[in-house]
Amino acid sequence: MTLAIKIDQNPSNSTFFFEKLKEGPSIEFEIVKKAFESQIAPLYGSQEQALSKIQTAKDRNSEILFDGAKAVGLLVYKNELQDEFKKLGVEDSLEIKTLIVIDPKINSNKGYGSLLINRIIEVAKEKLAKNIHVTVSANAQTSLEFFKKKKFEIIEKWEDKYIKGCTECLLKLSLEKFNNSVEN
Repeated sequence: MTLAIKIDQNPSNSTFFFEKLKEGPSIEFEIVKKAFESQIAPLYGSQEQALSKIQTAKDRNSEILFDGAKAVGLLVYKNELQDEFKKLGVEDSLEIKTLIVIDPKINSNKGYGSLLINRIIEVAKEKLAKNIHVTVSANAQTSLEFFKKKKFEIIEKWEDKYIKGCTECLLKLSLEKFNNSVEN
């Protein structure tokens, strides 16, 4: 059974909240599945393996951002800090597996992406991460520009990493640099 846990992101505005998915089928999981089918599958193909990992909640957490009763965003991240890209300067890093605004034609430019970024930064700080990283298809220019606007830097590019003929970009946000830029 999936349990949803309310996580208030902005107590002064109680319409925004996150629900964390737990193991098993649920209405919330159906929201995740539809978002993957409409927004991620067109870039990367079948998402059955990723959806299975989300549903079993073994190595990742999934949170849905709600605006009132409406699901508007999805955040999926690894449970443990990662060192997979240590040779590239990405260590003690919280890995974003998925960060999307649901139904972007309607929900873009409303601040939902910023709420998702703020949430992942909050989680990274709780886990004492030095960095946050994500891989993004070069074909997803809007996503790349969004992360760059949020102070993520492109660290590496790979040809054919996940899909033949596609370039994948590794982006990193250094929390130390981010904290210094916020303080100044």
